[in-house]
Amino acid sequence: KTLVVKGWGPASAPSYVAGYSNLAVSGTSQAVSGLAESTIYYFRVRAENAAGVSGDSATANATTLAKSNQTIAFPALGAQIATNVLTLSATASSGLGVSFAVAGGPATISGGTTLSFTGAGTVTVVASQAGNESWNAAPNATNVFVVSKATAGVSLGGLTQTYDGTPKSATATTVPAGLAVEFTYDGGATAPTAVGSYAVTGTVNDAIYQGSAAGTLVITNGEALTAFQLWVRDEQGQSLSDTNFTEG
Repeated sequence: KTLVVKGWGPASAPSYVAGYSNLAVSGTSQAVSGLAESTIYYFRVRAENAAGVSGDSATANATTLAKSNQTIAFPALGAQIATNVLTLSATASSGLGVSFAVAGGPATISGGTTLSFTGAGTVTVVASQAGNESWNAAPNATNVFVVSKATAGVSLGGLTQTYDGTPKSATATTVPAGLAVEFTYDGGATAPTAVGSYAVTGTVNDAIYQGSAAGTLVITNGEALTAFQLWVRDEQGQSLSDTNFTEG
């Protein structure tokens, strides 16, 4: 059928919204999508049953409303530790669902709302809502915060060793276990070889954790050394094998 409206010429015949020409409706109402905002739409209806079909109703009209604006409430997340795992939450004034994305920094989102961190630094998370037929897209809401490394425990080991001409390195265990630890000996990275005592620092090298421990590495010549002998070795440059040490 062709809808004819009095006063309209052939060149200006109305068109149907796609999918709604002679659409069979179950019940007495029908939601219509794909309409433009602030626009007048015209329609007619008729009744049909097993007994037959009624005539068309008089032409009626409805005017669509302009889309409403919406906003997003995205509470501040605050400073975080790199081992934290957060469930993101934000609310759109429209009641529509909110999406999240990491706009910068060492963080990832899984499952749409689970935020975890891959290191320390400044993280930016954006909450967005794209809108629909009734609502305009909301202005993005942004959270910017600082993530710090978590603290790891460090315990030094191997601090007493016997001289054999090879470099002597300290060891370390960490909590949590298995973290990489870098050592310095009297401020340098080279493990010492000579008999003596050396200030040792073990520092965790990890994207998530930080921590350190300090101690003294002692390399002996295999003999029991007194504190005075070690002091002479360190302070006066004496060799522990010198004959300067005599029993009195």
